Order: sequence, then C-alpha cells, then structure tokens
Amino acid sequence: MKHDSRYIRSELTFLRYSEEALGHCFVSPSDFERFYAHLPDDDSKNEFLRVASFYLFLVKKGSWVAGQGTAIDYLTNSYKLVGIFSLLESLSEQEHQDFFRWLCSSRETDRIFPIESRESLNALFANYNRVHGATNFCVAFFERLSDEQQAELMRGIQVGGKSVSSVKRAVQVLYGLRSRFVHEGTLLVQLSDGPVLSTIKKKTHLFDISLPKVAELFEQALLLHFATKHKVALQRTVKRLVFSVC
Repeated sequence: MKHDSRYIRSELTFLRYSEEALGHCFVSPSDFERFYAHLPDDDSKNEFLRVASFYLFLVKKGSWVAGQGTAIDYLTNSYKLVGIFSLLESLSEQEHQDFFRWLCSSRETDRIFPIESRESLNALFANYNRVHGATNFCVAFFERLSDEQQAELMRGIQVGGKSVSSVKRAVQVLYGLRSRFVHEGTLLVQLSDGPVLSTIKKKTHLFDISLPKVAELFEQALLLHFATKHKVALQRTVKRLVFSVC
C-alpha cells in the first residue's frame, strides 16, 4: 500500500517520534540510527517513519483517559488493539479484493459459473481466503518472531482448556477480538494484567496475555519485517528483547 511522502519530508521530526517509539528495542541510540540508515531509500524510510510514529501516538501514548486523568483499561486496550492491527495491515502490499470481485476477475469464469453446490462455493471461498484472507498477512507478520516469542504468544491464549497450537490460531483469536469491537462495539476486556476467562462463540477462552505484551511482540515483529524486507542485518543480544545492528 503506497502512502504519501510527508514523513520523509519532515524526517527529523518523525525520526524523533520513531526513536521514542522503538529506540528501546536497540542496545543504544546509535544502533537505532544505524538501523534506520541501513533502510535503502526514501520510500522505505518514509514507510518506517509513518508506522513507527503512528504507533507511538495510537498505541504507546494512546490511552483513553476520563475524569481526572485516569486511563480506562478496557477502552484503552480496545482502541490500542485496533491500532496495532491497522498499522500491521497497512504494511501489506496486496490490494484488497472482495470475494465477488475475485470470482468475476478469474480467468476461468466459464468454468466457475454457474456454482452448482454449496460444496463448490465453499471450495472457492477457501481458495479466495488462501490469497485474500483478512488474517493471512497478520499471521505471516507474527511468524517472524523467534520460537520462544511465538510460544509465549500461544501460551497466552487457551481455548477449551488447551493453549492454542499455532501462531495462526493465536492471531485469529486476537483479530477476532479486534473485529468484535470494530463491528459489534464489544469492548475488549480480555487483554488485562491478569488471567481473564471469556466465552467467545460458545467456547471458553482463557487469556493470560496483556495488551502491553502484545504490543511488545508487535514491536519486535515490526523491526523484523523491515529488516527482512530490506535485508538489514539484526543481531539479537543476550537480552532477549533488544536488538543490535550488525
């Protein structure tokens, strides 16, 4: 998805915001600066500045405050989770295409139509979701995390008394919470500081992962996204959550 170049045009301002958002992930300020300098061109720098600075204001500083300045956690967490997934999806380079448009744009429309059975329709929808499914890019994004971090994400969500068995399922559950708030106005109470039991689609879920932990994993995956895409070498230090630049 192409964005305007306002961020690189005001590079010093947005670089300061970006360092405030993500600088703690690096061993030192100079390592953050080297990471940024290794991004290959203005387009990649503009994209990094956009996402990092919006992350600062939408998530890190995006608390919902009422009265005398007290943050309301379930409102704050609801909007922050939407912010995380919105920024994540904005990184996708694939144009969204709904199911009907996908069917009509196929080179094999003569073979597809008429759709003669529910089974045929389900098979076509499964093929569509493999390419255009809402969570595909989100799953791939979090799969960049280390095995230890992926396991931490999966342990934090239990369905029917068992931890989810894949990052894909964990991301689908989190995306489902995001969608319930966006489409149904259901406030997000699950990602609190302690364990929370919740019934979703008649299944018992136990959440033992907080919004700050989800945000922390997002930060790590975000840096790995830019490093992988633009071939920037990152070296993990003894401190699990801190990067240094090779």
